[in-house]
Amino acid sequence: MIKDLLEHCPDEEVADLAHDLWKSLTTEITFLVGQEGFDTLYARSVFLTENASPWQDHSAPQPLDRPITDPLLPSAETSLTPAQIRVTTRQLLSVFIGVLSTLIGNQVTARILDVAWKKFMMHPVKE
Repeated sequence: MIKDLLEHCPDEEVADLAHDLWKSLTTEITFLVGQEGFDTLYARSVFLTENASPWQDHSAPQPLDRPITDPLLPSAETSLTPAQIRVTTRQLLSVFIGVLSTLIGNQVTARILDVAWKKFMMHPVKE
């Protein structure tokens, strides 16, 4: 579902879409586990994803030393192509969702995603 959204999004809008996907997900996760809980999940996901990520500088580790308030993959000074944004967003979301599912289960994770991303989907959230 997210893969299709990213693939069909015009190049000039893909960074905004990636940002909006993360912003919506962040809102739902922080409601449940707080900012620190989200930051921990996000940092773990970045750590697990970083070796395969197009934005990552593999020469030096980059610790997460601040709370994430507006997570959009790489730092603002890194300019990515739309294709790199698509790949990075898919990879990081996939790992993040996998970690979340491991911790809270598939059903709860699916429900959180439904709520977080309902505005991006064509169908309403099932109650």
